[in-house]
Amino acid sequence: MAKNDKPKKEKKQGTGVVKWSVITVVAVILCVALVYANTLAFGSAQVINIYLGISTTKTVDGDDSAVYYETGYDSTEELEAHDKEIAEQLAGEGIVLLKNDNDALPLASGSAVSTFSHSVVDIVTCGTGSADIDTSAAPTLKEALEDVGFSVNSTLWDFYETGAGSEYVRAPGKGSSLGSRGEWNINEVPVSVYTDDVTASFSEYNDAAIVVLSRVAGEGSDLAMDGFVDGTNVLELTTEEQEMLEMVGENFDTVIVLINSTNAMECDFIDNEAYGIDAALWIGYTGTWGLNSVADILVGNTNPSGRLVDTYCYDNTTAPSVVSMYGYTWANFDETDTDNWDEFCQG
Repeated sequence: MAKNDKPKKEKKQGTGVVKWSVITVVAVILCVALVYANTLAFGSAQVINIYLGISTTKTVDGDDSAVYYETGYDSTEELEAHDKEIAEQLAGEGIVLLKNDNDALPLASGSAVSTFSHSVVDIVTCGTGSADIDTSAAPTLKEALEDVGFSVNSTLWDFYETGAGSEYVRAPGKGSSLGSRGEWNINEVPVSVYTDDVTASFSEYNDAAIVVLSRVAGEGSDLAMDGFVDGTNVLELTTEEQEMLEMVGENFDTVIVLINSTNAMECDFIDNEAYGIDAALWIGYTGTWGLNSVADILVGNTNPSGRLVDTYCYDNTTAPSVVSMYGYTWANFDETDTDNWDEFCQG
């Protein structure tokens, strides 16, 4: 009996070791995942709270009979309607007309237009970090254009929204806080991805092409300036954007560009004959109702009276300040040469 008991005991002991090894591995994986998820959730707390409708404040021991804030409105709906009216007025007056050749703007009411770039379905409505706001009620560009009477190329729109073009997503996105400039990616849809049925739709909606160029930057998402795609910087056009504009210029007589950025992009492309750009508008970040103002400007209901508060250069690298942006190291500095640190600091 003793001979038979020993193998059984060893087998049971070996099974226990394997079991605890598996449990340990799983526990380590869960621990790492929990730490990462906690960091991600904390960094995106504001976005998550807005999405889930969670309030992060409450009134304690409040006086129900007290009037804390006087209001001139009879209902929340009346207040929101007034806010919308003011927001559209401010956006319309603040948008800047950068170029308008060949009487491109305003477009005739009822014009059939095609909207270009993945940004048309992913307009930047607000900044990042504490500049993030709830713009879930904002209309799409297509809805805003249709509301003022334009006919919008649905084949092209669906290509960006749900088709092959939907796979090209910009990073960072609205409200993001990445914390790393290495994670920047404009990711415009390459010309080679446009299908035959999409390009065939251009001729049906050929009164004008509306191209949106977007950039996101802000708290937690500083601009990437060094080592970007092909050695370019994030405020100039990528190769994919250049090729898209060339395609648009070859297929449309009227080309309108909307610059959806609060950072000063390099604007040499506006006068590049290869793109055939007739009109350009700086629209900034559009907030909840700004796209309605954009549509009103395009159709002539609103006159854009804004002015740039900064210089938009053809080449941002001509600014001396660019040389020392984002931690560039002095060419003659050696971090291992500690004996000469005082000399460098004094210099």
